[in-house]
Amino acid sequence: MLMDFTDFLYGGGNRVQPEKKDIWKVVLFFIVIFGTIVLYVFEFDWFDRIFDVGDLLIRGAIIGVIVGFEMSRRWTKNLKTTLEKVQVAVFVIVLCGLLFPLLASLSNRLLSYHKAEDRTVEFISLKPTSQQRFGLTKDDLEQSIEADAYHLFFVYKEKVVRIEVDNPYFYDKKQGDMIKIPIQKGLWGYEFVPLN
Repeated sequence: MLMDFTDFLYGGGNRVQPEKKDIWKVVLFFIVIFGTIVLYVFEFDWFDRIFDVGDLLIRGAIIGVIVGFEMSRRWTKNLKTTLEKVQVAVFVIVLCGLLFPLLASLSNRLLSYHKAEDRTVEFISLKPTSQQRFGLTKDDLEQSIEADAYHLFFVYKEKVVRIEVDNPYFYDKKQGDMIKIPIQKGLWGYEFVPLN
């Protein structure tokens, strides 16, 4: 039998309704999920300025899965059925696995006790780029597109590094020129460039 509109509005026949005393848990859950999404959106700009960001995020995810596994192991002890245990365990492990890379990046940058130091690096190039929120349209491709960000390439510790900056720093430099860039060591040892 199909569910009618009133069943849809009032929760359906089989849906579990939270008790009044547990409403704050549901609200807190949605605040955490929404807050995580907002923080990730703001942190994406910094991902382009952290050296070895992939390594940082993978290590954060691995630690998140380990912490999530341990939390789920403790929280599922008193549950009765295997289905409930698996549902809670998977939820907690996935949530921690998604949350910990963000926490690793934020703590590396914001809790760093090191000061930014000007380091001499070898300039390679500065390339303008345009980042449209919904991609480039056919009309955009036919017109000249104004750059809203720049990819700065340079050699640091014998590696070619690419960071994204908002302003055309070093536009007058040629490949091979030595330039100074502020580089800050993060809490977890991952260096980043605090330029905009």
